[in-house]
Amino acid sequence: MPTNSKKTAKKALERAAHLSVEDARAEIMKAVEKNSETDILARIQKLENSGEEALEKKAQDILAMSIQRMANSVATDIMSTAVAIPGDEIKGKIIGKEGRNIKTFERITGVEVLVDDTPGMITISSFDPVRRHVARIALKI
Repeated sequence: MPTNSKKTAKKALERAAHLSVEDARAEIMKAVEKNSETDILARIQKLENSGEEALEKKAQDILAMSIQRMANSVATDIMSTAVAIPGDEIKGKIIGKEGRNIKTFERITGVEVLVDDTPGMITISSFDPVRRHVARIALKI
């Protein structure tokens, strides 16, 4: 019986409102959309802005990482000069007894001399290209 009373109540409401259930539902949805339109637009704008900010942050992170990765090789190329020497016994003379010769050379020229295991090569490092060039000429034998 409760289903019959519900059906009759539903029919009575439809007659009184002059709307079917589907029409009433459509009317309610239109009213909700109209009332919420500014809220929805504000929410969409906020989501777009946060998306753009996230993309901007990601782009900045990628650029920063790329710059950091590339900076090492560029800095090494710009700040150092390789000098060829005729033989490895010359390295010992450049270093001198207890490193005296190389320390004096570095102090006078203002460069850093890197002597490693590379055969026939010494590396001169400095921010100042003029100092590097003077040191390279002084080391040429």
